[in-house]
Amino acid sequence: MAQQERARRTYEAVLDAAAREFAAHGYANTNLGHVAQSTGVTKGALYGHFASKEELAAALVQHLDDAWKLIEDGVGDSPDSPVATLKNVTCALVARLHRDIRVNAALRLLLEEAQSSKRTPAFVSDVERTLLRLVVQAQQQGEMDSDYPPEPVAQLMTTVIFGAHYLGSVREELDLITRVRSSWDVLLPALGARWVS
Repeated sequence: MAQQERARRTYEAVLDAAAREFAAHGYANTNLGHVAQSTGVTKGALYGHFASKEELAAALVQHLDDAWKLIEDGVGDSPDSPVATLKNVTCALVARLHRDIRVNAALRLLLEEAQSSKRTPAFVSDVERTLLRLVVQAQQQGEMDSDYPPEPVAQLMTTVIFGAHYLGSVREELDLITRVRSSWDVLLPALGARWVS
């Protein structure tokens, strides 16, 4: 049992160290030797948990998918109005991007892959679809003006989330979540939102 616990702790430590490397240097420039060194394990021990850099990256992307699923599941269970849920979902996702190095690294990996493949990552499309569904509900329930087609509104909100995340690395003096909340203070009245809890 002690050996299993030690193996689990090593696995988690390697994932965290790999996440820091991927977030800082991207996929191509991440060195597994640095990951092993910062974790305090041998390369052999690292390969005992992850057979390749690709496998490490896949584990981080899975972590991002799981984190988003938790947030998305909360949308269906939310007693809040669609407008309040929109704000809560975006702030929850930004908080995970800001505070969870594994989520942060996975997003960088997905966006790097998207740049080379010229395809939008499925994760970003999933986020936009969820926001679109909430915008449509808000408009149907009269909580948001229907003057604007819902698709561009959802695209704008998606841009706010990921744009704030990337600006965060440039302008550390502003808390990322505060920046997104401030964006909402501008966006909601402009979109004719009538109520937010």
